[in-house]
Amino acid sequence: SASESLKKSSEKLKNVGGKMESVGDTMLKVSAPIIGAGTASLKFATDFETSMAKVDTIADSSRNPIGELRSEIVQLSDKTGIAATEVAEATYQAISASVDTAKATEVVGVAAKAAKAGFTDVTTAIDGLTTVLNSYGLEAEKADEIANQMLITQNEGKTSFGELAQSVGKVTPIAANLNVATTELFASLAATTAQGLETSESVTALKGAMSNIIKPSQQAADMAELLGVDFNAAAVETKGWMGFLMDLRKAMEEADPTLKRISEGMEYNAQKMEKLAKAGKTNTSEYKKLSKLQNQMEQDLLALAEAQDSPLAGFAQLFGSVQGLNGVLMLTSKQGMQKY
Repeated sequence: SASESLKKSSEKLKNVGGKMESVGDTMLKVSAPIIGAGTASLKFATDFETSMAKVDTIADSSRNPIGELRSEIVQLSDKTGIAATEVAEATYQAISASVDTAKATEVVGVAAKAAKAGFTDVTTAIDGLTTVLNSYGLEAEKADEIANQMLITQNEGKTSFGELAQSVGKVTPIAANLNVATTELFASLAATTAQGLETSESVTALKGAMSNIIKPSQQAADMAELLGVDFNAAAVETKGWMGFLMDLRKAMEEADPTLKRISEGMEYNAQKMEKLAKAGKTNTSEYKKLSKLQNQMEQDLLALAEAQDSPLAGFAQLFGSVQGLNGVLMLTSKQGMQKY
């Protein structure tokens, strides 16, 4: 009958509808990741274009057309495995820091290699490199040389490329003004961090010492006169950075035997600790005993330097602070000299 035919047709339509619904669910499951990937790609492309637009605002197109710069950035991204957006941002930062547009991606390439070897990101690396280049008035071609010096400092001291990049800008303008070469500066940071000073503390100690040499306080000038030493930038230029510090240390030890006694004790102790550390014996009772003794001698030194009637308090004035004095003593110790 007509009603039975209609009923059968209705049931067939329900079956077809159910199948279509199932197919629809499947299509939704398949297409969702594709749509998601497309959205991510679109966002990446948008972010890259935004970064390139920033680069375009400061790039010197007469030195390197924006189209060629874009190609160089993409190629560098492919070569290093670093996202093109990150490379573009680093390029913007490099050009902002006065790197020639024609050399920008070359410097970023150096920063990218240094970032991988120095456990940091390319933006931090480019910031550190350009800081040193600008402070010393160096050309972009010197970026590779500076990166190598920073990585050697990482390997020889207890620091990292990233920590150096974040802190070194506090001392580089002063070091450059004092004509302390980059090799001398980074060797000083390697020597002091290797003996336990944090990177930021080492930078602060060197900054204090160098600042006072360039422009001595009245107390520093009086103490230098008492010691009979030339305490000025001209003396650093004549004797060299380390020669100047060694002469100064000798004069301080002659003026106060207590300094020599404590310093020699700390150096002897540090050498014994280093031998044990190299032998993998840092968990032994002997190492822990030496470490405790070392800390005690450091506290004794700091206490003397802070005492009003102690010559060491006057020595601290030479370097701007007790921390500055401690950093210089570490640098000019036998262990510090060997590392330097």
